Amino acid sequence: MNARILITDVHCPLCGSGQLECLLADLIDVEDRVEGVYAISRCTACDLTFLSRRPTPESLPACYTTLYHVQDPSRSGMLPALLYGLRMGYRRRRLAAATPGGYRALLEIGCGDGGFLRYLGRTLPSSVKLVGIDLQATNESQGRLRLIQGEVEKVSFAESFDVIVLFNVLEHLADPVASLRRIVLNLSPGGMVCGEVPNWGSPWRRLFPRHWQGLQIPRHMTAFEKNTLEKTLQAAGLEVVAIRGVYDPGDLAVTVCNWITDSLRLRTPPRRAWFYLPTVLLSAPIVWLANLLTRTSGCIEFIARRSG
Repeated sequence: MNARILITDVHCPLCGSGQLECLLADLIDVEDRVEGVYAISRCTACDLTFLSRRPTPESLPACYTTLYHVQDPSRSGMLPALLYGLRMGYRRRRLAAATPGGYRALLEIGCGDGGFLRYLGRTLPSSVKLVGIDLQATNESQGRLRLIQGEVEKVSFAESFDVIVLFNVLEHLADPVASLRRIVLNLSPGGMVCGEVPNWGSPWRRLFPRHWQGLQIPRHMTAFEKNTLEKTLQAAGLEVVAIRGVYDPGDLAVTVCNWITDSLRLRTPPRRAWFYLPTVLLSAPIVWLANLLTRTSGCIEFIARRSG
């Protein structure tokens, strides 16, 4: 890591309060080994849990190394490709259930390499426009599919969208309310925002408080629960349609791999370790049963609508 990461202490990004209860201090990046020591606090005014000691906004790009899991070339292997295909299919079905009337234009924020958009392109009518934006995307335009490299807060779109999706994006935003307000401007009246975030209420977070995959220190800025996610969406001017837990076997699998690699001081990143995929497969039935018994999950889905 050549770029130096500057660290700062911040107030609550939801209500602005400085009255905080420190929950975890001396946190380090157990996945990508980004430098720095961080802390998580809960706001005593609005109950939001967030990274209170964090990188400065200018330092954030340096927190996403070439080891970051969405850039991992091993995802193209046969078994990983199969598992990611199942995940995309699950997301597509949930998106279809949230938009029964269909849509004419969709924007995915944090689209990565555009894999989900390409998947949608194979299943949707040819008239549906698909646009994606990501810091790591390559500028690309092929027929109805367009990928844009950049930040959604700084890009102006010529069109408006019926649906905007944010899968595991909201937790990365330094100021989620301000970013959502900017995102809403790209929605058609009555348009939908759909996405998911890690659930701070995950049972695996309680068992592995410093290795839980939802922490993603220091890339995850906010740790949402259902009540604080609802407050955040409403503060951005959105009408909440649904907030519910969804099945995510990776919640346990990545957590366990984080714990193993950190405990054994292994140099291999957790998601590239030989035991990662076997752990995912073994975790699947355990997570399903735990979700059933505890009535909670490691991931929260949200669906919200722009008023008017």
